Amino acid sequence: MMKVVDTPEKMVVSGQAVYGRFATPFRNVNLDDQKIDVFGLPVPKPLRTARLKEWAHVAIVGPEVTIGCAVVDAKYLSNAWFWAADRATGKFIEHAAQCGGGAIKTSRQLYNGQTDFKGGGFKVEIDDQLDKNQHVYHIEIKAGKDLPAIRADFVLHADWRNNNPLVVVLPAAPGRPLYTHKSVTPVSGMIAVGNRVYQLESDKYVAMLDIQKTYYPYRIFWEWATFGGYDAKGRLIGLNLCHNLIKDDETYNENCLWVEGRLHNLAPARFEYDSSDYLKPWHLKTVDGSVDLEFRPEGKRDGMIDAKVLLSDYHQPFGSFHGFVTTEDGERIEIDGIRGVTEDHKAKF
Repeated sequence: MMKVVDTPEKMVVSGQAVYGRFATPFRNVNLDDQKIDVFGLPVPKPLRTARLKEWAHVAIVGPEVTIGCAVVDAKYLSNAWFWAADRATGKFIEHAAQCGGGAIKTSRQLYNGQTDFKGGGFKVEIDDQLDKNQHVYHIEIKAGKDLPAIRADFVLHADWRNNNPLVVVLPAAPGRPLYTHKSVTPVSGMIAVGNRVYQLESDKYVAMLDIQKTYYPYRIFWEWATFGGYDAKGRLIGLNLCHNLIKDDETYNENCLWVEGRLHNLAPARFEYDSSDYLKPWHLKTVDGSVDLEFRPEGKRDGMIDAKVLLSDYHQPFGSFHGFVTTEDGERIEIDGIRGVTEDHKAKF
């Protein structure tokens, strides 16, 4: 498993990304300096940065509602979605928009940066303010056919010095760095779905943040799971598991567990599920047996873009996790009902 090391001043040095799992967030995410060769020939900067896929995704879980929101920059197009599932009624609503690449801009770094998406009836503003230990969200979505308007203002309380984020740079393929910054944090604020207003109290609601910037190859896949909540001792627990196109995932992976802000490394993850029915239970485990979980879906969000040469086949169930996780110190923590999401995604882009 990868050891956590000091964060370098820049992510890319002399044209090559520095791979590793890092102690603090990057202040200079200079991925546009990454050199990429195709058939032995260097790719000019404007062309290679057009291959950089970027997104900001957040899932929020709590006693009354589960929320998912993402903005994605694929350069030649961008898309956004917002979904909400009321736990009492079971009602699920989803807004989605697909626009040209000019509809979005993304944060260069997270200490003082901004991500904006405007288009298709969406307005999403994300102020990344790690210098102030927070990510601030403002969302406005117009009402649509049979869909209520959305307004949301909430803050992820990301005290990164005491609640260590996952910060990794991995080789998605030779010369193709994958950067992700993930955290599980308390969240406060409000989300209005039509006339229904949910008050997010920071001792009851938890957010799972996923920031990514990656030079993906043309064909990709990933299986992913994340949860956040409180264990029987009242401790904030978070999990991130991913199985993707990285072949040497014993050396390079993003799997981790958070216990009261401390990050614990985990072994490679494996997923078992029925792709003909994503609402059947999933089985998630690590190859060393330190994690063994059943995920019980309650609903899901699907997304499909099929333009022949472009494909995104995306499924995101939400629900609860049951089983156990084990810290690096050997503490076994029973998990019974902590909430989160899973994903199965296959793409050509």
